[in-house]
Amino acid sequence: LKDVDNAYYEVLKWLEQTDSKVLILAAKQAVAHAHYARALKYLRKATEEKSYANNMILEAAITELVDHLGWTHISTNLRNQMIIKFRYDYRPF
Repeated sequence: LKDVDNAYYEVLKWLEQTDSKVLILAAKQAVAHAHYARALKYLRKATEEKSYANNMILEAAITELVDHLGWTHISTNLRNQMIIKFRYDYRPF
């Protein structure tokens, strides 16, 4: 836990906490401290930034975090949204 904190604070010496490069590390640090709402906030902000190539992984992490909190109705809704948002194939006309 101390290693996570040290790494996080070292990164914060050079970058702001709201920078898009720090959001994933901040979410991991929040999960390590069991601050799940803060981790959820950082992950949602990271998906809105659109600077990440693989938003599907971030959406899956959000769904897993919400499911861990016991909010099954929200996790079911997020899973259904992921099916629509990240389709594997499209039906031709």
